[in-house]
Amino acid sequence: LWHTRLERLLDEQGVAEVFGVPPGQVVEVLALEGDASDNIPGCPGVGEKTARELIRRFGSVAALYQHLSEVTPPKAQKALAENRELVELSRTLVELKRDVALTFDLEQLARRPPLPELAEFYRSLGFASLLSELGPAPSPPPVSPSELAALPWEELVRSLEKADLLACRLVDGQLAVACAQGFASASAEKALAALGPRFFAAWCYDAKALLSGLRDAGVAVERSCQDAMLAAYVLAPGEAVELSALCTRYRVPAPPLATPEGELSALLALAPKLRQALEAEGVVGVYEKLELPLVPVLEDMERVGVKLDVGFLAELSTKVAALLEAREREIFAEAGGSFNINSPKQLAEVLFSWKGMPVLRRTSKTRAPSTDADVLQELALQGFRLPALILEYRELSKLKSTYLDALPKQLGPDGRIHTRFNQAVTATGRLSSSDPNLQNIPIRSELGREVRRAFVADAGKLLVVADYSQIELRVLAHLSRDPALVSAFERGEDIHAATAALVFGVASELVTPDMRRAAKTINFGLIYGMGAYALSRELGVSQREAQAFIDAYFARLPRVREYLEGVKEEARRTGKVRTLFGRVRHIAGLDSENANVRGNAERMAINAPVQGTAADLMKLAMIRTYESLKAQGFPARLLLQVHDELVLEAQAEAAQDVASLVKATMEGVASLAVPLKADVGV
Repeated sequence: LWHTRLERLLDEQGVAEVFGVPPGQVVEVLALEGDASDNIPGCPGVGEKTARELIRRFGSVAALYQHLSEVTPPKAQKALAENRELVELSRTLVELKRDVALTFDLEQLARRPPLPELAEFYRSLGFASLLSELGPAPSPPPVSPSELAALPWEELVRSLEKADLLACRLVDGQLAVACAQGFASASAEKALAALGPRFFAAWCYDAKALLSGLRDAGVAVERSCQDAMLAAYVLAPGEAVELSALCTRYRVPAPPLATPEGELSALLALAPKLRQALEAEGVVGVYEKLELPLVPVLEDMERVGVKLDVGFLAELSTKVAALLEAREREIFAEAGGSFNINSPKQLAEVLFSWKGMPVLRRTSKTRAPSTDADVLQELALQGFRLPALILEYRELSKLKSTYLDALPKQLGPDGRIHTRFNQAVTATGRLSSSDPNLQNIPIRSELGREVRRAFVADAGKLLVVADYSQIELRVLAHLSRDPALVSAFERGEDIHAATAALVFGVASELVTPDMRRAAKTINFGLIYGMGAYALSRELGVSQREAQAFIDAYFARLPRVREYLEGVKEEARRTGKVRTLFGRVRHIAGLDSENANVRGNAERMAINAPVQGTAADLMKLAMIRTYESLKAQGFPARLLLQVHDELVLEAQAEAAQDVASLVKATMEGVASLAVPLKADVGV
């Protein structure tokens, strides 16, 4: 038997190891335990372990029902008696048809794709991992040293006057500069003096790292030079942006990239191709007005860092440890025994064998019952308490290990956290952060919000926190121009209460907390392409009720539906969608025959313009805030960008003025059909 998920051939012993029974009894086991991924119901209340034990004892489903009175435990006997038709249907669905007349033999199926054409296709799309699966290919001819000769510095300087294209790379405080005639290195200060304004037209890879290295070398540069990484990111967000990947994508012979001359040679070859692609795609503005100006902002934020109250985190860690112990006792009491909560295998045995919960999904490789967060959430919604406790335990455990205990270990010598902001990672244009990741600190739970209190200001300074209010819904109102949505924002109403009043057809003063909660979930869910099934899980209602909510929403806000349908149609027609500022996202899979792939593509198409426009607005706000603080000489620095928030540190006496400046900047960053609103606190 060839196991497609394990990708190995199983003999009789291998089948027994994987399925728990010999090959001839696999059908019998699957008939009892079912398979949610293939829509095979099985017998409710009979888990994997029980199914295998019963078939090992009785041999088949038919024999099992002949000796039903002998089945133990009684709960399994009752489940089998009540669901006999379902079990027999499941067996019919699982059993292979053996009487199909074949008009071909296996040899005819042993086909290979046209490898050269496929390899060229993969290269054009930058599919490096798929390309590697085709086996070794002829290497592109390396760039010989004569193509980028080492020059004396003075000779290179003379060549700069007539050079159309420049590239640079920092190595150990020395700035290597290249043009078509060759390359040379000098101290950062000497090289920048020779380059002058030409530095800003030179191409590098990762301008933020370059500016940081230059500052370490004693030279502060206020603007970014051209960046191949950011150009590639703007052209294909979410795709690989490593220099080697760019050489493959743009068919540039890849020299040894670890050497300065190799990287410089690649940059000189890539630069004109990237510039041409930016113009052809219509994203020069995104690159030049959003991404490049943001580089010095992020470099400064990373360098400044944010102070951490280590003592507060230690107290919170002790508190969470006590909560974890209490939750563990509850879990063991509910399960009826102790087990390793962090072991998926043991947890699966507890949920599906001990407690008889239905197996909803299986893991892709081993086909073991899945215990991931989605499965636990679904089981919790079905009324099972144990999965809900496990979810709470996991959240507490992650909070403790990822933040409470880990953050103090990541302090710099100055006692501050210096996260790294990633500008070329997300597909939507949003920033991400790493080392540590501060974007994923939970904000829904009270304890998650407590973690944020550990970020504090230096003595004599205050933190200023500015948060865009409902930025994505305001963007949706602008893009859809729905009169009801626009009017609610113009009047400054509680948008979720206003939506609830529309959807449920009641006066604003009659909106209940449950109505508002449902409207809030729908408002944000639609931005992410949420359907009735997902909404029903979020609200804890039936799919029919969830669909009724969605239908009522679109009946009251028809321009929103028209906009969303228009976005999907545009994506199908062009293969891409754009933000208000022109940022592009390519969408694949809209014409897929696979409903899951197609649905995921539609959700991405709906979400990208809204979330991407919100990201663009935030980046523009960061740039203008940074520039305004410098221009007006305020004693304040940007520290963090998390979700829709900006966090600044200001001298106490200037904090209120800084707050006013930031609020005005964020709210005036663009003119939309609805007012932008920023809530600012000190």
